[in-house]
Amino acid sequence: FFPVIPFYSSNNAHMFYVKANNLVERDMLLAFLKSKGIYAVFHYLPLHQSDFVKKMGWSQKTSLENSIKFSDTLIRLPFYIGLSNDEINFITDNILSFYKKINLS
Repeated sequence: FFPVIPFYSSNNAHMFYVKANNLVERDMLLAFLKSKGIYAVFHYLPLHQSDFVKKMGWSQKTSLENSIKFSDTLIRLPFYIGLSNDEINFITDNILSFYKKINLS
């Protein structure tokens, strides 16, 4: 769910993300957060699915399932120097609220 930084690595701290379990959950969480005024976004489109790659006529010869999986599940949360502790708590409280709601269904 939350990022994990291995002991042998470091983080350049350019974003903070969470991972949903699947595409439907990701889209539901994004819509829920937006309804609360939290503008989180999905992170990226895999390069092999981009318009540029398609226009170039490049073809993929191997399965890129992990690329698709992470594209479908990663959510980039608001992350900037002026983010207050109250705003961080508001964001995290709403994420927890979303997961409590869908687990009760």
